[in-house]
Amino acid sequence: MKFGQVTVILMTAMFWFANVAEAQGTFGQSFKVAAQGSCATEYARCADRCHSNTAGDKPDVCRRKHCDSKMAGCRQSGCWQQDARFGGAVTCGLAK
Repeated sequence: MKFGQVTVILMTAMFWFANVAEAQGTFGQSFKVAAQGSCATEYARCADRCHSNTAGDKPDVCRRKHCDSKMAGCRQSGCWQQDARFGGAVTCGLAK
């Protein structure tokens, strides 16, 4: 292999790694989302999910176990974290 070929291969690899690192940075940031919604909106979404709950809890039990505690935290921090089964995304900047 000649020096020119090695240079091209190394430059191609550096370009590829730079793009992968940039994509991972963008992907990592996608889990924390700034929103214009409210804690009440997220609570309603949580309650709706309790009606189609696959964990087996009754809707009122599901709301008490999951939604009520998340609502209390959201009213203090302005952030809501979805359950892991719904992606686990953290949404911040919510109206309390």
